[in-house]
Amino acid sequence: MSEAPRQFAAQLRYAIQRAKAVEGKKIGIIQDELGYAIGRQGRTAIEYYLKEHIPPQLADVETLGRELVRRAQLDEAWLESFLRYAGHPAPDTLVAQLFPRAALAPSSAQAGEQLPALPVRATHSALLPMGQLPPPGPLPTGSVMPLSRNPHFVGREQDLLELARALNNGQTAAVSQVGTAAATGLGGIGKTQLASEFVHRYGQFFPGGVFWLSFEVPQAIPTEIAACGGPGAMELRPDFASRSLDEQVRLVQATWQETTPRLLVFDNCELPTLVTRWRPTTGACRVLITSRRGDWDPYLSVSVLALDVLPRVQSVELLRRLAPHADLEALHAIAAEVGDLPLALHLAGSYLHRYRRAITPAQYLAQLRDPRLLQHPSMQGGGFSPTGHIEHVGRTFALSYDRIQLDDSRDALAHQLLIHMACFAPGEPVWYNVLVRTLGLNPDEAADAVRAEDAFARLIELGLIQVEEEKGMRIHRLVAAFVRETIPEAAERGQRAVEEEIYSNLKRTNYEGAPLALLPGEIHMAHVVEAAMAHDEVWAATLSAELGRHFWFASNYEGARTYLQNTLEIRRRKLGTEHIDTADSFYTMGLLLRTVGELEDAYKHLEQALFLREKLLGEYHADTADTLSEMGLILSTMGQEERAVVYLQRALKICEVALGPDHVVTAEVHTNLGASYLYDLDDPVSALHHFEQALHVRQQQLGELHPYTSIVYHNLGRVHTELGNFEVAQSTYEHALALRRQVLGEEHPDTAHTLAMLGVVLGQVDKPAQARQYLEQALSICRKSVGDQHLLTAVCHTELGVFLKSQGEYVAACDHLAQALQIRQLTYGDAPHPTVAQNHDHLGMTFLLRGDLDRAEYHLEKTVEIRRIALGNLHLLTAEGYVHAGQIAEAKGQIERAHPFYQGALNIYEELLGNESPESTTLRNLIMNMPDR
Repeated sequence: MSEAPRQFAAQLRYAIQRAKAVEGKKIGIIQDELGYAIGRQGRTAIEYYLKEHIPPQLADVETLGRELVRRAQLDEAWLESFLRYAGHPAPDTLVAQLFPRAALAPSSAQAGEQLPALPVRATHSALLPMGQLPPPGPLPTGSVMPLSRNPHFVGREQDLLELARALNNGQTAAVSQVGTAAATGLGGIGKTQLASEFVHRYGQFFPGGVFWLSFEVPQAIPTEIAACGGPGAMELRPDFASRSLDEQVRLVQATWQETTPRLLVFDNCELPTLVTRWRPTTGACRVLITSRRGDWDPYLSVSVLALDVLPRVQSVELLRRLAPHADLEALHAIAAEVGDLPLALHLAGSYLHRYRRAITPAQYLAQLRDPRLLQHPSMQGGGFSPTGHIEHVGRTFALSYDRIQLDDSRDALAHQLLIHMACFAPGEPVWYNVLVRTLGLNPDEAADAVRAEDAFARLIELGLIQVEEEKGMRIHRLVAAFVRETIPEAAERGQRAVEEEIYSNLKRTNYEGAPLALLPGEIHMAHVVEAAMAHDEVWAATLSAELGRHFWFASNYEGARTYLQNTLEIRRRKLGTEHIDTADSFYTMGLLLRTVGELEDAYKHLEQALFLREKLLGEYHADTADTLSEMGLILSTMGQEERAVVYLQRALKICEVALGPDHVVTAEVHTNLGASYLYDLDDPVSALHHFEQALHVRQQQLGELHPYTSIVYHNLGRVHTELGNFEVAQSTYEHALALRRQVLGEEHPDTAHTLAMLGVVLGQVDKPAQARQYLEQALSICRKSVGDQHLLTAVCHTELGVFLKSQGEYVAACDHLAQALQIRQLTYGDAPHPTVAQNHDHLGMTFLLRGDLDRAEYHLEKTVEIRRIALGNLHLLTAEGYVHAGQIAEAKGQIERAHPFYQGALNIYEELLGNESPESTTLRNLIMNMPDR
């Protein structure tokens, strides 16, 4: 991938974070407002751009730039960099508009570097400067700060500014309560590092000094406090050292309640009671807490800064500082493997530096990809620690994990929740309802929901999971690895519970044909299926089959193919070729291949499924009938109508004998028979009968709100169109469209198909503006959902092209019809397919209207050639091809060539429609009146 999208996303993410600091709004709200500013409905587009996609519209880039400069108080250097990464052709123009008096300097706002800080805002009450990060400076005399500044500290600029803002706000509180800010997060996230950097930058602005206190051992806190009043510190009294510990503590506390600003750092403070016990109750002190605890009682007035892992560019920068010899690509991959956790990055970089002559970055990366990641020597430390904390990733997590009390009911549930979270995709927002159900709880029941919230709160309190907004909780990949390595048997049981819950959801929604409900969990489902492969391949194949069907129903055909093919291979290997589950995989894979237009392979898979089902289940079985029906549909699509009807009629006979008229498979066979009569046999009356039978059953068995029911409505719309009942067709299509939007969503290809056909009908009833809108929208959806080379995209190109031809827009019509023809030729190859002939016919007649007779002649003669092979010499569409070929020959003045075409068409009309039919009479008169005959 080009570097520009990645850097653009980094600039955008930085600006949004800064806007959050300036305005005090949640990230989600800011993203919603930015989305509305560029004409979108909420944050969807912004989240898409943050995934390293550059807006395609220049106007959107400029609008985002203007909004972010204004809201985040950014300077011209940021704007120039933002515009250049977006590919703006003239960034200087917009920069000059927004900063007319600014002399534009070369941009330094590269992703991962320290960007220009917020402009200084005048304030009479601010203790700390808010405009920009101050450079590090010496601490006031009397300070107690055991940690030196870490020269490898990177990033966190926005977090430092937010801490400064929180502590400034504490000074102007309505009540005389000391301002307090807390940097929270899981072990190894860099809380103490951040606090140390804050002290070395902002400590100089506290004239009374900075006092760093370790709260890791509560019993030792009085000693820590007393040390702040003696020699080398505040030196409160000459006889201070001779006083009792209690007196020393009281003297220090009294001093801290004076009006002189001081900064107290409570490092590793995990208990709220310690804050209320030791925080000054009045005075000008500010308190900065570092804690794993992510949930603080509002009564304590603690402003919480929940730290996240480092952005990838900053992770790589940290690794580069420690291991400058390593290449960037390897460092990016190493950062990904350790989940951008600062402690793990520090350990990895130190390891690479120490063994730089013995182990290459590529070798180290391969070692990190071992499932027992935390057992690698690099993750167990042993070197220098800038903070004096444990340099061992697993032990860091254990400090929190060991506080879980399994004999306490809330902790026991939290423990189970942690195990189950470790089975989902790490680093991704939790799939809340499904996760809660894996605990045997119902999130829709108030009592269960409260228990679940208590369990989540306990894990947040322990700092074992990360919290964003509302239910945006995540587990870090290294914490998940720690859980799996620490309690492997419990993790295995939790894994199975998660797999079964996900299978249940997939099975249900696939049966209901409602994939939208599971879209938010796709990344978790894929993760769980991959993990299942490691311990039970047969069960994993069952999971994989349902996930593949989900992706298919959600129109993610590439994902569907991956999982369905994987399922088939496992079942053939583990169960054998003559197993009913293997037969099911052949069947499902065949349906998918038919959907993506690979008809020959689809037929072969269904043929194998039929062989196995007849052998294992017998002829008179629902699955056998269903397979025959689907094979008939493929044969029909391939232009083999006679064979298709044989298969479909055989399937219907099985259904009538073995299943009865009200079975869902019977409805499926009626649907496929109706499609064959409608699309291939030009018999809409027979099609109407079969579709009405199918609709009755599907409404009874599946209900109105089901994709299979919407299929029948869609086909009924086509029937009424063919019968000329345009008002009925319009209302039927509108109903089908409403169902598909509700069940499948606006962006599904089936929704697009109905939208396109409704556009066709609207064109028939003289509503061209609305027809065009629907047809263009349908094409856009198809190109986005199934791609530019899908048969359904070809259908949308064709219908839009035919409509444009009717409006006299021949050039645009030819463009769409040519694209449709290209797709169909790629799909069917050299096979003489009727839809390819139809495409040639549309294109040829449009070129004729444009006056391009040579190209018209080529396409119309191809129409005749294909129809004679595919449909035979006695077919009405072959006759139509002859007529059109005759028209182009006549237009070119080639009367001798036109006559045999017209005569061939007349012979077909007289044979099929009779000598006195309007078609026969009209064509006979035309031939008789031709010149020079």
